[in-house]
Amino acid sequence: MRTIPTWVDKVHDRDKIEQCIYDLCFCPDGSQLIVAAGNRVLVYDTNDGTLLQPLKGHKEAVYCVSYSKDGKRFASGSADKSVIIWTSKLEGILKYSHNDPIQCLAYNPVSHQLASCALSDFGLWSPEQKSVQKHKSSSRIYCCSWTNDGQYLALGLADGTVSIRNKSGEVKMRIDRGGTNSPIRSLAWNPSKEEAYDILCVADWGQNLSFYSMNGKLIGKERPLGFDPCCVSYFSKGEYLLVSGANRSCGLYTKEGVRLALVCEQASWVWCCEAHPDSSYVAVGSQDGTIAYFQLVFATVHGLYKERYAYRENMTDVIIQHLITEQKVRIKCRDLVKKVAIYKHRLAVQLPERVIVYELYSQDAADMHYRVRDKINQKLECNLLVVCTNHIVLCQEKRLQCLNFTGLKEREWQLDSMIRYIKVVGGPPSKEGLLLGLKNGQVLKIFLDNAFPVHLLTVSSAIRCLDLNSSRHRLAVVDDNNDLLVYSLPDADLQYSEKGANSVVWNTSCDAMLCYSGNSTFNIKADNFPAHEQKLQGFVVGFCGSKIFCLHVISMSTVEVPQSAPMYQYLDKNKCNEAYNIACLGVTDGDWRALGRAALHSHNYNIARKCFTRTKDMKSLQLLQIIEERGQAGSGDPTLAEADILAHEGRFSEAAKLYRKAGQDSLAMNMYTDLRMFDMAQEYLGADGTMDKQQLIKKKADWARNINEPRAAAEMYMSAGETAKAIEIMAENGWVEMLVDVGRKADKADHQTLSLCAQHLRQLKARTYATELYRKMGELQSVVELFVEDEDWDEAFAWAEKYPQFKELVYVPYATSLAEKDEFLLAQKAFHKAGKPGEAFRVLEQLTHNAVTENRFSDAGYYFWMLSLQCLEHLQPSGKKSFGSEGNEEGKIQSREPSAEVVQRPDVDRKFEEARELEKFYDYQRRASMYYVYHTIQRSGNHGNSGNYGNSDNPGNSGNPGNSDNPGNSDNPGNSDNPGNSDNPGNSDNPGNSDNPGNSGNPGNSDNPGNSGNPGNSGNLGNSGNLGNSGNPGNSGNPGNSGNPGNSGNSGNFGNCHQDEPFTSYMPEALFNISRFLTHELAVIQPPGISKFSTMYTLAKQARNLEAFKLARHVLDKLLHLHIPERFQEDVELAALKIRSKPFQDNEEHQPLCYRCSTTNPLVNASAGNQCINCGHPFVYSFVSFEVLPVVQFVVATGISDEEAVRLIQQAGGDAAQKADKKEDEGGEEQGEEDVWRAPEEGEDNQLNLEDDTMTSDDPFTANLSALYPGSEMSPVTLNRSALKAQDPQDIIVCRWPKPLRFQYYKNLMPDVPITHCVHCNKLFHTDDFILQVLQKGHCPYCRTPAPHITDTSE
Repeated sequence: MRTIPTWVDKVHDRDKIEQCIYDLCFCPDGSQLIVAAGNRVLVYDTNDGTLLQPLKGHKEAVYCVSYSKDGKRFASGSADKSVIIWTSKLEGILKYSHNDPIQCLAYNPVSHQLASCALSDFGLWSPEQKSVQKHKSSSRIYCCSWTNDGQYLALGLADGTVSIRNKSGEVKMRIDRGGTNSPIRSLAWNPSKEEAYDILCVADWGQNLSFYSMNGKLIGKERPLGFDPCCVSYFSKGEYLLVSGANRSCGLYTKEGVRLALVCEQASWVWCCEAHPDSSYVAVGSQDGTIAYFQLVFATVHGLYKERYAYRENMTDVIIQHLITEQKVRIKCRDLVKKVAIYKHRLAVQLPERVIVYELYSQDAADMHYRVRDKINQKLECNLLVVCTNHIVLCQEKRLQCLNFTGLKEREWQLDSMIRYIKVVGGPPSKEGLLLGLKNGQVLKIFLDNAFPVHLLTVSSAIRCLDLNSSRHRLAVVDDNNDLLVYSLPDADLQYSEKGANSVVWNTSCDAMLCYSGNSTFNIKADNFPAHEQKLQGFVVGFCGSKIFCLHVISMSTVEVPQSAPMYQYLDKNKCNEAYNIACLGVTDGDWRALGRAALHSHNYNIARKCFTRTKDMKSLQLLQIIEERGQAGSGDPTLAEADILAHEGRFSEAAKLYRKAGQDSLAMNMYTDLRMFDMAQEYLGADGTMDKQQLIKKKADWARNINEPRAAAEMYMSAGETAKAIEIMAENGWVEMLVDVGRKADKADHQTLSLCAQHLRQLKARTYATELYRKMGELQSVVELFVEDEDWDEAFAWAEKYPQFKELVYVPYATSLAEKDEFLLAQKAFHKAGKPGEAFRVLEQLTHNAVTENRFSDAGYYFWMLSLQCLEHLQPSGKKSFGSEGNEEGKIQSREPSAEVVQRPDVDRKFEEARELEKFYDYQRRASMYYVYHTIQRSGNHGNSGNYGNSDNPGNSGNPGNSDNPGNSDNPGNSDNPGNSDNPGNSDNPGNSDNPGNSGNPGNSDNPGNSGNPGNSGNLGNSGNLGNSGNPGNSGNPGNSGNPGNSGNSGNFGNCHQDEPFTSYMPEALFNISRFLTHELAVIQPPGISKFSTMYTLAKQARNLEAFKLARHVLDKLLHLHIPERFQEDVELAALKIRSKPFQDNEEHQPLCYRCSTTNPLVNASAGNQCINCGHPFVYSFVSFEVLPVVQFVVATGISDEEAVRLIQQAGGDAAQKADKKEDEGGEEQGEEDVWRAPEEGEDNQLNLEDDTMTSDDPFTANLSALYPGSEMSPVTLNRSALKAQDPQDIIVCRWPKPLRFQYYKNLMPDVPITHCVHCNKLFHTDDFILQVLQKGHCPYCRTPAPHITDTSE
């Protein structure tokens, strides 16, 4: 650092007596200097030291001055105990006083509040207030300073303490300096905004400098000064500190208190010092009246190696900057940095007492982390410092010393002249080479392991700068005459020279290119070409690729310079390879294209490819590939290649001439036709008579099409024979008439033209014309496809009947369209007609899945029933009418035709297939029944009322019975017109069934006294489940419920346990039977969607209502072990608790009776389910009320077919059978065991004679009952031919199933109880329940068969 005096003034009074300068300050813009000199305030111009005006107002010596940060006013304080406020126009505006002389002043940097400190107190004044707030001090005040934010004021006291006050003058903190009682002469807060907290610098007359934080904590350590300080002052940004005092000098210190340099020395004490606000100027005031103004010049200490630049900052820090990535790293040395050197991964920093060597953590080129490698603890003197891999080199005048990192001197060179420039030029570790430029003009090269310098050359004047290119074959030298001299090595021949240079560097990426600076410009020169000049301030110190590193004053900048000028210089000389090397340093895309074109014309295809690849010029690359392929094929005519290049560049006339010169007129014609220059193309067409004129017409047509003249283009294509393109244009523009005309004119054999026309007419919706052309072609399948696309199903069906091979083509789209319209049953039928039984089955399965997912359980039951029939139909031979499909064709369930593969399977596979289908049939039947009954539970109530224990407001029986329970009635299009049971033999010939009053639905049977002892009629089986008679007290059989449909649950009802609808038309007995049936079924299988909780909850509720307390308790206990919905948890637990207050028994009235063995069954049969616990006979339920029907199932003896059994039953019973037996006996025919049954005579007991005089029995249905016991295997009732003949047909119910299933036979043991049998689903019903359901819904409640086709008239 150097100090340059700017101006000096000495202040005297009138008597020429020196006036002490106690204080001074700058105005905020630095243009004026305010000085306290004697009893006056002097105002100086800082530019030249001119005294602008002396201000008089004080009577005694002025001790302090201070300027506000806004620049509007300043203040002065004097020994006359007064403070005067002055404006920036040097006018006094206010004066106030203290009781003691004023010691110091300080303006708040934010609020501009003035703090004035006397010996014993201090005052706070601001322009907004009239009075001055004064506060006492415990000790004499010498100095004061505000924090940067203006919140706190620090006072330096004579007792060695610091008092921190807030803006109101109140004490915030007191800094006791560890027992030190030396008076504090000066203090100052660091103005830097980069510090994390406020730092207070304190200088006391104990000759110490210390730093404190706001909370009084000492920062760092106290630094001894060796003199009594009078003033401390920070630079405006806080980077440096000025300290002056009794040592008669002013010193520059770091912000941590480390002494850096001497600013000035004076003849007497320096009482005050201040740094200029915006520049490196310092003003000082002395005891002898001297005012001096100095400029501080900070020398640049730096080093450069390739893209890494190291320089000194704030005198004590070293910054390493990566000039490419702009990364920076700071090393804090905390001492004055004298020299910096950098080389590869080494960094050397010279401090006053030592040299520190740093190294990179890694060898990564982008790594910026340095660590200390070695320290040389020696005080070394040098002019230049160089660092190598393992050594440092010190240059002092003519001497050069090499030291290792331990400080040991290994070698020394004494030269003839002073060293002006030194640079490391690389080499192996410990053998690096140094390039030296001497004052006498010599250029030497020294190796660290060689004691003898190598002389390279000598120039006429002193060396200023030099550099060696990367190949070490050229040396550039700048001398004191500002001449640039470039020599070749090792012969030292001068190649060229330039004037006006002050620095030079070679490009590290290109041997032949250098850059030199001078006269505020920099010049780039390649080889012997003229230099390219640009404006730039500073010195060029590095050149890497296209980046130039320029040092201006103390800042390093990176300039990106395109290397276009030297590249074009090489191109002018047709040096494509050298131009390419220059371009790789950095040029624009336009320069790359120019280089590629030049290389193409020079037939340097390798360089051209690289250029076009970089610019992604695909067309030029394609041209290049064509030219190279032509050359590889042996026809690489340079003239033809040049013509292609000219055509590619748009120089068509020249290209055409070269094409003709090469004998390729056709290429010229193609070029002109592609350019739509048809007149020029015609010239080249006429020159070659062999050319095909059709090609030119096609080109014209293409052009007409591209310029949006489609009609002309179509006509030209037709004339040129390009019919397909003409048809395409007609189709694009929708010209139906033209397409039809082309199609009609085309020959039948021209299949392609006809097909194209028909296809486009089809797309244009002109299907009539398309049909005409398809018929002309004989494409019948396409005709059918047209009808299908138009959804003209009548025509499509007609064609399918006429041509059976198109059935699948018609019916599959038809079925798909029906499925999309939710007409799935019709879609299923269509799939069958299309020969796609698998698709039909999948449609039905999807329907079933959707119904379950959507909680449409009635539909789910119906679809499962249909699926079960599909399983049976799959086993039927082709063409046989399926079960359940009698009647109108719309109501048929189409069978899945067994494929040829199934028919041709071996017997074992067929049996396995049959067993699997039967298993699926029974499973689907069971699921259908379960979903059918669960629909009632799900739809007949609402769980929302379950919280009302004992609710007697069940309105479920007051609504319209039946209508709300048919969600799917309107969706069954297949059963609407079923005409009847035309194929059922045996039902049409029974004249007695139509007049049977027992089956007519007469409700009067409930009063029949003959049935009162029959346990099956105790609850009036005909009416107890009647959905519409809940208001008739005479029919309910339950006095507790008579006449009051709302009280069906009595006071013990613990909530409506059902699901979706708040009302139900079902009597409690029906709900009880339904839930009990489903509970038993759920023990076998748990279908998805069926809630076990809902079912058992319903059963528990109805069991409580019907006084089946034992069952209710059992079910509630089971419920407690299930996952109960949270909203029902409390209700179920409460019901389970209250049910224990009821008797542990069930009402016997509701216990089911087995009509096979007359055993009364418990309400829950956990082991057997829905069958008798004694004989194992399955209960037969009425599929509305689910009461047990008084029927017993029997089977026919072995050897009797179902058809024969039906025929025997339909014959006259009783006497007719006996007579037939007698006739057979008289005929002498031997009777078998199965034919010896005899009907009893009148008055005789009923007997079953299986052999004459060997076995008698009252009735075949009661025979062997004595052998039945609980748990025994059920033995079904078996009837032989005689027994079949003896049965009354009115009492027999035959459920006909298709093969391979056998018929099912039931006998009604209570003929007075009318039972209806649905011949479609083979379900049995109480006649009254069935009739009511049919009247309400119009179809069978289970299978949804329409009313006219439901039952067999014989039943």
